[in-house]
Amino acid sequence: MTSLRRDLGDEYILASEAIATDGVDVLVKVAEGDEWRRARVRQGGIRGVIELGIEPIKFAADGYPERIKLTGYQRADVIIDPRFGFGQPIEDSSGVRVEDIVDLFEAGEPISVVSEEFGVDERIVDELVRVHLRRAA
Repeated sequence: MTSLRRDLGDEYILASEAIATDGVDVLVKVAEGDEWRRARVRQGGIRGVIELGIEPIKFAADGYPERIKLTGYQRADVIIDPRFGFGQPIEDSSGVRVEDIVDLFEAGEPISVVSEEFGVDERIVDELVRVHLRRAA
């Protein structure tokens, strides 16, 4: 973030449409050729590949970030929106925090029980648990 502050300035860092995420890293669009680079290391990627997985941060009318869609989940819509779930990732259609779903599963409940408890389709629960466990490993 230090390099972003230097390049964009503190007052613009969160209100810049040159910032996005691929679900893993914060990306910044650099002036040269409108290429996306990872903010931490300024590493680029294969042109077109980053764009396939990128979900720009949605901005509110006041210019500040409003919502981020996490693209690491293929069969579930997971978002971060400071208005819901205390700004933690939630499953979009139900508004349930991903952490709550995963915690119940890790406590030993089967996917069918987790699905029923939160009113979330079993396929979505399965996706949330699989992605979470894969990232934890």
